[in-house]
Amino acid sequence: MNKSSPGAVRVKVWTRVGPTEDDARVRQAVGTFFPEMKFERVGEKWEGQGEGREVLSEFRNAVWAKKILDTVRGRFIHRIEGNRTEILIHKQAAFVKKLGLVDSDRESSLGAIHVVIESEELEKLVDWLAPKTKEGKPVRKNL
Repeated sequence: MNKSSPGAVRVKVWTRVGPTEDDARVRQAVGTFFPEMKFERVGEKWEGQGEGREVLSEFRNAVWAKKILDTVRGRFIHRIEGNRTEILIHKQAAFVKKLGLVDSDRESSLGAIHVVIESEELEKLVDWLAPKTKEGKPVRKNL
């Protein structure tokens, strides 16, 4: 992903298409939580890239609706490397519009959907996506 201005958010979402998978179904699954993104087939993968936190809005809505703020926050924070983090989504669950998280491609029999996020203000972005909670309620800062 290209460098951008400070505070900019860059998102890349991708998944492999296995030899036994239906290409259209994989495309549908990878775009479930990222409808604002344009995806294209690149070799054995479907890939999409976008900028701005609005491309994460549907994913954020799913996280909040499922009430998994702490889980998502923990996964993002655990995987931070510099100004980059990643989370993996269960591909088969995404196909049926369910948000399921996995720790590796092996946990999803057909592989995972990789969501890679870069931002100079990654902590603020994680706070917006999945803020800290207290007794199950989000502890809001000025997001």
